[in-house]
Amino acid sequence: MIVGASVHTKKHEDYVRDFVKNNRGSLERIPSAFFSVSLTAVEKTEEARSQVGEVLERFIEETGWHPDSLGIFAGELAYTRYGFVKRYFMKRIVKEKRPGDIDTSRDYEYTNWEDVRRFSEDFLEELSGDQGQSS
Repeated sequence: MIVGASVHTKKHEDYVRDFVKNNRGSLERIPSAFFSVSLTAVEKTEEARSQVGEVLERFIEETGWHPDSLGIFAGELAYTRYGFVKRYFMKRIVKEKRPGDIDTSRDYEYTNWEDVRRFSEDFLEELSGDQGQSS
Protein backbone atom coordinates (compact mmCIF):
# COMPACT_ATOMS: atom_id res chain seq x y z
CA MET A 1 0.00 0.00 0.00
CA ILE A 2 1.29 3.44 -0.90
CA VAL A 3 -0.30 6.44 0.81
CA GLY A 4 0.39 10.02 -0.21
CA ALA A 5 -0.68 13.30 1.37
CA SER A 6 -0.10 16.98 0.85
CA VAL A 7 0.83 19.40 3.59
CA HIS A 8 -1.20 22.51 4.34
CA THR A 9 -0.44 24.89 7.21
CA LYS A 10 2.30 22.62 8.52
CA LYS A 11 0.22 19.43 8.75
CA HIS A 12 -0.92 16.63 6.51
CA GLU A 13 -4.52 16.49 5.45
CA ASP A 14 -6.88 15.37 8.23
CA TYR A 15 -8.65 12.79 6.11
CA VAL A 16 -5.35 11.06 5.28
CA ARG A 17 -4.26 11.10 8.92
CA ASP A 18 -7.65 9.65 9.92
CA PHE A 19 -7.44 6.97 7.20
CA VAL A 20 -4.01 5.90 8.43
CA LYS A 21 -5.08 5.89 12.09
CA ASN A 22 -8.20 3.85 11.31
CA ASN A 23 -6.28 1.36 9.16
CA ARG A 24 -2.94 1.26 10.95
CA GLY A 25 -3.24 -2.42 11.82
CA SER A 26 -3.75 -3.38 8.20
CA LEU A 27 -1.02 -1.02 7.01
CA GLU A 28 1.46 -2.58 9.41
CA ARG A 29 0.65 -6.13 8.29
CA ILE A 30 1.60 -5.41 4.70
CA PRO A 31 4.51 -3.61 3.07
CA SER A 32 3.64 0.07 3.01
CA ALA A 33 5.05 3.39 1.90
CA PHE A 34 4.17 7.01 2.54
CA PHE A 35 5.00 10.10 0.55
CA SER A 36 4.51 13.70 1.51
CA VAL A 37 4.10 16.63 -0.88
CA SER A 38 4.67 20.16 0.40
CA LEU A 39 5.51 23.62 -0.80
CA THR A 40 8.23 23.86 1.85
CA ALA A 41 10.05 20.95 0.18
CA VAL A 42 10.67 23.24 -2.81
CA GLU A 43 13.24 25.13 -0.75
CA LYS A 44 16.71 23.63 -0.57
CA THR A 45 17.68 25.08 2.81
CA GLU A 46 18.47 23.36 6.08
CA GLU A 47 15.58 25.23 7.72
CA ALA A 48 13.13 23.94 5.10
CA ARG A 49 14.44 20.36 5.42
CA SER A 50 14.01 20.61 9.17
CA GLN A 51 10.43 21.89 8.85
CA VAL A 52 9.50 19.14 6.41
CA GLY A 53 11.05 16.55 8.73
CA GLU A 54 9.11 17.88 11.72
CA VAL A 55 5.81 17.70 9.83
CA LEU A 56 6.57 14.13 8.76
CA GLU A 57 7.59 13.12 12.29
CA ARG A 58 4.38 14.62 13.70
CA PHE A 59 2.31 12.63 11.18
CA ILE A 60 4.06 9.40 12.17
CA GLU A 61 3.64 10.21 15.87
CA GLU A 62 -0.06 11.09 15.47
CA THR A 63 -0.86 7.98 13.45
CA GLY A 64 1.50 5.49 15.10
CA TRP A 65 2.27 4.14 11.63
CA HIS A 66 5.83 3.33 10.60
CA PRO A 67 5.82 2.75 6.85
CA ASP A 68 8.62 0.75 5.23
CA SER A 69 9.50 3.59 2.88
CA LEU A 70 9.17 7.38 3.05
CA GLY A 71 9.30 9.95 0.27
CA ILE A 72 9.30 13.75 0.35
CA PHE A 73 8.47 15.81 -2.73
CA ALA A 74 7.96 19.44 -3.62
CA GLY A 75 4.35 20.56 -3.88
CA GLU A 76 2.24 23.11 -5.69
CA LEU A 77 1.36 26.73 -5.17
CA ALA A 78 -2.32 26.66 -6.14
CA TYR A 79 -3.30 30.32 -6.07
CA THR A 80 -6.39 29.75 -8.24
CA ARG A 81 -7.86 27.32 -5.71
CA TYR A 82 -7.20 29.47 -2.64
CA GLY A 83 -9.71 31.82 -1.12
CA PHE A 84 -8.88 35.52 -0.93
CA VAL A 85 -7.28 35.39 2.53
CA LYS A 86 -5.12 32.33 1.89
CA ARG A 87 -4.07 33.67 -1.51
CA TYR A 88 -3.06 36.98 0.10
CA PHE A 89 -0.94 35.31 2.80
CA MET A 90 0.60 32.77 0.46
CA LYS A 91 1.65 35.56 -1.89
CA ARG A 92 3.32 37.40 1.02
CA ILE A 93 5.15 34.27 2.15
CA VAL A 94 6.23 33.32 -1.37
CA LYS A 95 7.30 36.86 -2.27
CA GLU A 96 10.26 36.57 0.12
CA LYS A 97 11.36 33.12 -0.99
CA ARG A 98 10.35 32.87 -4.65
CA PRO A 99 9.79 36.43 -5.85
CA GLY A 100 8.99 35.36 -9.41
CA ASP A 101 6.07 33.18 -8.33
CA ILE A 102 3.58 35.82 -7.20
CA ASP A 103 1.18 35.99 -10.14
CA THR A 104 -1.98 34.89 -8.33
CA SER A 105 -3.91 34.37 -11.58
CA ARG A 106 -2.07 31.09 -12.12
CA ASP A 107 -0.74 28.08 -10.22
CA TYR A 108 2.87 26.96 -9.87
CA GLU A 109 3.54 23.22 -10.02
CA TYR A 110 6.83 22.18 -8.41
CA THR A 111 6.10 18.48 -7.99
CA ASN A 112 8.31 16.30 -10.10
CA TRP A 113 5.76 13.60 -10.82
CA GLU A 114 8.44 11.50 -12.46
CA ASP A 115 10.20 11.33 -9.06
CA VAL A 116 6.93 10.32 -7.38
CA ARG A 117 6.42 7.61 -10.01
CA ARG A 118 10.01 6.42 -9.52
CA PHE A 119 9.50 6.30 -5.71
CA SER A 120 6.41 4.13 -6.22
CA GLU A 121 8.07 1.87 -8.77
CA ASP A 122 11.18 1.45 -6.59
CA PHE A 123 8.96 0.45 -3.67
CA LEU A 124 7.09 -2.08 -5.81
CA GLU A 125 10.32 -3.40 -7.29
CA GLU A 126 11.73 -3.90 -3.81
CA LEU A 127 8.62 -5.92 -2.94
CA SER A 128 8.95 -8.18 -5.96
CA GLY A 129 12.63 -8.69 -5.15
CA ASP A 130 11.79 -9.60 -1.55
CA GLN A 131 9.15 -12.11 -2.64
CA GLY A 132 11.53 -13.70 -5.12
CA GLN A 133 14.14 -14.18 -2.40
CA SER A 134 11.77 -15.84 0.04
CA SER A 135 10.75 -18.58 -2.43
